[in-house]
Amino acid sequence: MIKELVFEGAFLQLGYPDFNTRFDPEAAHIILTAPWTSITAVADVVSSALADKILSADNVARIRAAKSLIGDYVIRYSHVDINSKWPLWDEVAAAVLIDPLVVLESEDDYLDVNLDHGMDYGRAHVWDDKSVPRMNKRKVRVITKIDVDRFKERFIKCMSASSTPP
Repeated sequence: MIKELVFEGAFLQLGYPDFNTRFDPEAAHIILTAPWTSITAVADVVSSALADKILSADNVARIRAAKSLIGDYVIRYSHVDINSKWPLWDEVAAAVLIDPLVVLESEDDYLDVNLDHGMDYGRAHVWDDKSVPRMNKRKVRVITKIDVDRFKERFIKCMSASSTPP
């Protein structure tokens, strides 16, 4: 019944395994090779797309001015994400799932996690059609470019939404 799995992790550009795959490489391997209808990986694009475009003070002021319950909560308790240089990794993954138009470019690659207990244990690897080790690998949609302005506008709108109960 599940139509798509959006996986936030499997950073490829890091020189070391990222937390999401290193924490439990076997689980990441199972997820990335399971027969889901579709798997989408969101990782590197978040760091590169939002590296210099984190929410500005004006963006935070818009969220704060709305005085919504969710916006107030995020402003109050998400100082690391909102007020620092950290990209909004999980928020972008959710946006990709909710609003596919956030995705501008993607490619289908073979993606898996290294399970050898060495220094690359838990590190994500990607292969093209010619170099993939065929054993238990499958293609994953890897997001390579997002519409940052659309993402930020949607995020601010969600954080500013009325909290009037139904």
